[in-house]
Amino acid sequence: MVFNVESSVPDVKEKDWRLVINGRVENPVDLSIEQLKSDFRQESVETNILCLRGVRIKGHWSGVALKKILEVVQVRRDANWIRVKAYSDYAEPVRFDDAKQDGVIVAHSLDGETIPKKQGGLLRLVVPEKYAYKSVKWINELNVLAERPDGFWEKKGYPYKDQSNSV
Repeated sequence: MVFNVESSVPDVKEKDWRLVINGRVENPVDLSIEQLKSDFRQESVETNILCLRGVRIKGHWSGVALKKILEVVQVRRDANWIRVKAYSDYAEPVRFDDAKQDGVIVAHSLDGETIPKKQGGLLRLVVPEKYAYKSVKWINELNVLAERPDGFWEKKGYPYKDQSNSV
């Protein structure tokens, strides 16, 4: 079982999918999935993504280390947060220091195959050691910010908590 807070899975073809990195950066970029696969060194991480409801997605995720993308865009010194936005209305803040950790990747593959749409394909941020809501599905924008923005759950009235998990 996979739990979705969004009501529908985005219907975007791979050739049309874009990942925009903007905000507190010197060189904003607009990348295709093909560019992510061909222009960056590919990395893999084996991890459990744990949903707050107890569901786990265990697998071998492959893609690009987020810290390598952040090096290309040259993040400004005052950057503290990244607002990770999906093709849906979902967005979640991730601490800049967490985003630069080893194992945090913009994933395009799960267990050697394209990530299934229900599990976040075609692009999913994978943030090991954090609950699943930080591993945002269907990402299309990384907005680098100085101040922490509200995430999906805060906008619905839930308090902010920077939750980690030990899976």
